[in-house]
Amino acid sequence: MNEDNLLDNAIDLLENSSTSSDDDNIDSNSTSSSDDSSSTTSSDDSNYNLLLENDIYEEDLLFPLLHFLNNGHRRRVEDFLHVARAKSNEEFREDFRLTRPIVYLLLEFLETSGFIPLHESGKKKKSAELCLLMTLWFLNNKEPHRTLSNLFDMSLSSVFRIIRRVINWLVTIVPEVITWPEGNNITKVSHKFQEIAGIRNCIGAIDGSHIYINKPEENGREYFNRKQCYSILLQAVTDSNMKFTNIYCGDPGSFHDVRMLRRSELFRVAELERENIFPNTFLLGDKGYNGVAKKWIVSPFKDNDNLTIEQVEFNRKVSATRVVVEKAFSILKGRFRQLQKLPLRDTHFMTRIIIACCVLHNICLNNDDNDKDFYIEEDIVEQNELRNCYEQRDENVYAENLDRRTLLFREMYPYNN
Repeated sequence: MNEDNLLDNAIDLLENSSTSSDDDNIDSNSTSSSDDSSSTTSSDDSNYNLLLENDIYEEDLLFPLLHFLNNGHRRRVEDFLHVARAKSNEEFREDFRLTRPIVYLLLEFLETSGFIPLHESGKKKKSAELCLLMTLWFLNNKEPHRTLSNLFDMSLSSVFRIIRRVINWLVTIVPEVITWPEGNNITKVSHKFQEIAGIRNCIGAIDGSHIYINKPEENGREYFNRKQCYSILLQAVTDSNMKFTNIYCGDPGSFHDVRMLRRSELFRVAELERENIFPNTFLLGDKGYNGVAKKWIVSPFKDNDNLTIEQVEFNRKVSATRVVVEKAFSILKGRFRQLQKLPLRDTHFMTRIIIACCVLHNICLNNDDNDKDFYIEEDIVEQNELRNCYEQRDENVYAENLDRRTLLFREMYPYNN
């Protein structure tokens, strides 16, 4: 009998022994307690006799049991690819959080990317399939590199190297997967947004999200946010289908949404080429964006308990429409569970991990894997709690050019002007 079987029998005996001890503490006058105790004793004898029949004695259990207690029950999976291929489609998606067709579509591109060595000279190389599956397992589960080393039967250094190669490849395809709406697609996107709450000419919802991390090795204080924990910020614009059309990532968690926006490439380009980027269109944001980019971001009216009925209704419609970006963050973190708290300390590489997950998120949506199974309801509540309320007071909406919110409000409620 191998070590694993010995260990299983040892654990069974310990569990049954524990049950027996608990039963002994129950009043002996109770009929039900007596029956339980008798049943447990019989079970103990049966397990013990089973070990004797297999020429296994108590001392034979000592070393595997001590190994389990000291190191945990780690089992290497022999021929992981064979195991993965034998899984049903449902099991495969549950394990890797992507459907099998999407994974093997990715594999076709990874094999020709040059990021995974395929030459036959030198030491035997890990297949691109194994590398991709291991990286997906890392992104989809909260397991350290050492666990992956055991699960995929390879050294820690190989796990470290392979994950970085696949992540770096995913980052390189950002321009192909995360794209801004152009041409006829602008009309399609705006019509989809209009169907939600009747807001016309919106082509995206913008928001920021905190990705929790351990304290970084350098400049840790900058990453300490107002919720008393460490985080990296992700800014994203999504369409009505929760697909990312623009992302900016890597700023410390202590930064405000507005500060992050001003540092992003989107802000620079939009301020210089607004008519090209937003041809009579705009983005929807939350109250944190009040007072910034007023020509191309529409945010709710600030509620000072004196809003008109129309302004309250306007705010409701803005909220109902822009919630798609918060749902996108929730699904992103639900599918790729490492993003619920990244266990690393290298902020540069953690940023690349977040970007890679955004790429995979879009690839899933592009291939009709938009199942809400991974939706985390609490995340929206958490985002609202973390939302910074930084606002630049600029109420001069009747200046030289009216801001986009005022124009939209007048268009939606002309009788209120």
